[in-house]
Parts: sequence; structure tokens; C-alpha cells
Amino acid sequence: MKRIVFAFVALFCVAAFVSCNKSGIYTPKDRLSKVWMERESSVIIDSVEQKNPPVEKFLYEGWEWDGKYLKSRTVYRANGDVRFSYNYEYNDKMKNRVVGITSSIPAERKNRIRFLYDDDSKLLKEIKYFTEYFPNSDLPYRWIEVGYDGNKVVSLKETINTQRAPHKSDMETSLLPYFVSEGMAESIAENEITSKIEYDSRINEYAIEWEKKNISHVKITTTVGGKTSEVNISYTYDKNKNPQYARVMGLIEDGDVNSLIFSHNNVASCTYESENMTYTEQCEYTYDKKVPVEKIIYRDQKTGMITSKITEKWTYEYAE
Repeated sequence: MKRIVFAFVALFCVAAFVSCNKSGIYTPKDRLSKVWMERESSVIIDSVEQKNPPVEKFLYEGWEWDGKYLKSRTVYRANGDVRFSYNYEYNDKMKNRVVGITSSIPAERKNRIRFLYDDDSKLLKEIKYFTEYFPNSDLPYRWIEVGYDGNKVVSLKETINTQRAPHKSDMETSLLPYFVSEGMAESIAENEITSKIEYDSRINEYAIEWEKKNISHVKITTTVGGKTSEVNISYTYDKNKNPQYARVMGLIEDGDVNSLIFSHNNVASCTYESENMTYTEQCEYTYDKKVPVEKIIYRDQKTGMITSKITEKWTYEYAE
């Protein structure tokens, strides 16, 4: 499976949109400290199943807190090496809203994201991505405009300057890790058929539908070089409150909790449909009181005559 670098996809601050005057603030009662992951998978071709070597349980993330605010996160590989690190910046004058995130990969240049809020509503209105790959320029390589209906986010317009992006191949995933799990996003990025012709920009438009306090459907329309494609994602939920709701740093910045934090409840199922592929996920949770301490994802990926079956187990530890 090709390497998908999520450092440039993974810092989108869309969480607290739905909470009036709280955009950019995340102070949970239950604070994650460690995230563990393990995986089993197989491929079925012509009714013959072939199992892949399992990924044994390993520490996937470590979270550090400064009081009630998240200070930094470190994402690890299965061998223990650091994969990414994230550091968060707050603005005291804006009631401790997150205004920036710096991400880094060992031996590579840093990248940063700036969050712009509306002066009156205090809701997030724009996100800009910068990279040290172009140290003499103040121009972002990616920017996102946010549209609201009242206090609910209903549209996102993402523009990516593919000529300036640090890793052009990574742009194929776009914001998918905020709407599906990292595993599904990585598989989609690997299997989607995309043009090899390079263009100056890629535009992704997200139309978001709600059912009460949860997102029920997302339509993603992508335009590259005058050509347009469309995918649809649908969700169902359980009845338990999502502990990641209102998290300012965005969903699954690199996989971690695998929860759609736009919504108040935990995702029970997710279906992704494009012209060439269908992905489905079913989720099972184990709770300690009302906080999930374990999540199992059962994923089926269908591309042509090939079906992949994947089971991921995520285990969560919380700070005392």
C-alpha cells in the first residue's frame, strides 16, 4: 500500500462549528492520553480469501495537555518511530481559541495552519495552510472557506494549489480523513483512478446535510482541469455522546480516534460511494460509563472484482 502522508491533510479545524461562539475551543472533561491500534485484513479474489500478516497492537498516539488545553500530539509507527508531531497555539484574547497548528515530520520541513475567525460571531470562517518548502512566500498552498446556516456548517470550499503543495500525491486524499476513517481514506487514495496531468489548482466542494445534531450525508464535488467528479458519504449513529465533539483540531488528524467530530453521537456505520468503488464500515464500541475505551471497525472495500476485508481495533486511554 503506498505511503499516504497525512501531515498536510490532517490539521483541519472543523470541529466546533456547530457550537455557538465556541468555534476553536476544545476543553473536554475526559482527556485522551494514549491511542493504541491493531489490524487484521484479507483480500478475496474469485471467492478465494488470502489473509495478510496482522498488525500487532502498538502505541499509535500520545497526547500531552497543558491544564485543560491540548498542547501537543505525537503519532507513531508500528516500530515505535515518530511519524508526525503536532503543536497547538492559542490566543488568550480570543478566549483561548486555537489560532495555529505546527506539524512536523522527522527530517522534513515544518508546516503550519492558521485559523481565521469572524469578529462578531466568533465562528471559524477560513483556514490557510503554509509550508517551509516555500520560505520566501506568504501565500498558502491550500485554503478553505466555510459556509454556515446559522451556527451549523453546511458547506466547505477547499482550493489546493497543486503546483505549490508539499506532496502532490497526498492531495488526492483531500479532507477525506475528516469524513471517513484513516484506513478508508488511505484505501480510497490508493485505489481512486486520477488523471496524471498536473493542474494549477484542485477544488473540492463539500455539501453537508444534517439530521438533528448529526451529519447524515456529505456530497463531495471535485473539479480538476475542468473535469468534475462526485462521491457520496452516508452515516448512521449510536445513542452515545461523541467525546470528540467540539474538538477544534479536526477529525482524525492522522487516524487516531476515528470519530466524526462534527456530530454529537458516535458513528455506527459509514458508506462511501464513487463511480468506481464502494466502501462500508460498521463500528462497535465498548464504553466505560459513557466514554468509549475500545472501538472495532469492520470495513469492506469493493473495487471491481476484488473485495478487501479489514478489522481495526482502537483502544483509548484517558488522563487521570
